[in-house]
Amino acid sequence: MFNETNKITGWGKYPVVQSSVFEAERPEAISDYISESDLNITPRGNGRSYGDAGLGPCVLSSLKLNRILSFDSQAGELSCQSGVLLSDILELIIPV
Repeated sequence: MFNETNKITGWGKYPVVQSSVFEAERPEAISDYISESDLNITPRGNGRSYGDAGLGPCVLSSLKLNRILSFDSQAGELSCQSGVLLSDILELIIPV
C-alpha cells in the first residue's frame, strides 16, 4: 500500500529521511490502512513544518485529500479535508 521508499524533508531541508509514503486518495483509505497496519505511521501534510514533525519511516500523506467541503462567509466557518493548503484557503476567503 505504500509507495516506493523515497527521501523526504521538512521546511528546512534537514534532516533527510528515507520514508515509505502512502498517499490517501479518499478519507476511508486512511482508516482502512491504519486498522490493517501494524506499522507506526506519521501523518504528513504539505511537508512545510519546521524540524521533523512530518518525518518517519512510514508516512501517510494527506495532500490528495484537498477538497474544501463548505465555507460560510457570514459565520466564518470553513470545513475542509486535511490536505487543503493555506494558499487554497486564502484564495477562497481573501477578496481579489
